[in-house]
Amino acid sequence: AGLLATTLISPFGYHNWESVWYYVQLGRGLRELNHELFMPAIWPLYWPTTVFWLAWLATLALVVRSLAYRIEIVPALLGLAGLFLGGQAIRNMPLLFLLAPLLWRSFDFSLKSARLNVINAAAGAVTGAVLSVSVVLGLYHGWVGALSTFGVHLEWASYPIGVVEFLKKGGFRGKIFADSYDGGYLEFNMDNIQIAGDSYFSDPVQTKRFFAAIKDPSALLQLNNQMNFDVLIINIENDNMMDMLLSNPEWVVAFADSHRTVFVRQLTNPFYNGDLAQFTFYHGEDLRNWTYEFGVVSWMALAYRLKRPAVMKKILSDLAPAPAIPSTVFRIALKYSADHKDEEMVRMLAPFKDRVF
Repeated sequence: AGLLATTLISPFGYHNWESVWYYVQLGRGLRELNHELFMPAIWPLYWPTTVFWLAWLATLALVVRSLAYRIEIVPALLGLAGLFLGGQAIRNMPLLFLLAPLLWRSFDFSLKSARLNVINAAAGAVTGAVLSVSVVLGLYHGWVGALSTFGVHLEWASYPIGVVEFLKKGGFRGKIFADSYDGGYLEFNMDNIQIAGDSYFSDPVQTKRFFAAIKDPSALLQLNNQMNFDVLIINIENDNMMDMLLSNPEWVVAFADSHRTVFVRQLTNPFYNGDLAQFTFYHGEDLRNWTYEFGVVSWMALAYRLKRPAVMKKILSDLAPAPAIPSTVFRIALKYSADHKDEEMVRMLAPFKDRVF
């Protein structure tokens, strides 16, 4: 009650709650575009959501028990809030584990057997230790399908690190079209740019236009006619967009890395030749992490589809020091070399055969 009263006597008064209501409605309007706003999947499950729903059901049972017997009312109400909020969206799942522990702890105190108390405490300690060790070994990130790997660093897969380095080196100023999750990093690291594509949208109608332009070539061309972009930053996962722009004489590739491609206007940048084989597609990442495997596999598939053996060979050259090679990369290159009798590519593949996973 005190916290609620504080929001009303603040300088913004009831406008605080107007903002809350506005963003609730905004979230509903954008739910179809942002998977974090989806309800946690009930089926099919992977183990983090399995843990969540097991915790959710256990908390529900404890809430019913506490309210029925009128015991531990405050922890039960907090647990009830965690049930409601955690079940609303994937991004809210941690709220259950923030709001329900008092209720879980009250259950621990209610155990009558000393042996059960010891077993309960030991199970929690072992679970915590296993998860901690798995994080350090990099196993946890693979289990949950994370974009990141263990350590204090930025991920090439998650942030346009190479793109920003390239644009800053050239002193770029102008309008940029980028994917929504790249906009914040661009804004933070660069001056004198205008970005269409950020994660902090406030207009559902315009946001849907931007999101459509990420994957739909016709939507991007229409948006470009309106906004006249100087640079397009395209993620390698958007293969339709890549095919369209690589064949569009108005645009030329100026930079590419493991996950992104920078297209600039050919007319104002005649010194770029668009040769993909000049770029670096691997920077020492662990290719057993799905997101880095996805990057090199996507590039290899694009080079195969467009019949660009020089790009395929550059990718293989970049992967030479990698301790593990995705089998899909190996198979694509092997198929191309067999179909086109490319002996040089076969020789490049030979050292990889013992590192394929």
